[in-house]
Amino acid sequence: MPTPQPLTNTKVNLLGLDTQALRDYFVSIDEKPYRAEQILKWIHFNGVTDFNAMTNISKDLRQKLSALTELTTPDVIYEKSRGRRHVQMAVAPRGR
Repeated sequence: MPTPQPLTNTKVNLLGLDTQALRDYFVSIDEKPYRAEQILKWIHFNGVTDFNAMTNISKDLRQKLSALTELTTPDVIYEKSRGRRHVQMAVAPRGR
């Protein structure tokens, strides 16, 4: 199966999608919606952000995800004020 190429140079940041949007995304790329939960478990329970390490996902899907998507975490800036830690995050627009 050939690896699909994104229609634009912009990859979809899966970390910018909520659970339902992630399910919808998988349906849009002709995958089963339960794949969203698989990806979320890898990311949030196992701390894995490399598609190749997600062993219960087919190699074809891992290649498709690598071509079409990314897992980009927000930039975190810490600021200290009056003994408290304030966290500011810079995130990309939703779904990007």
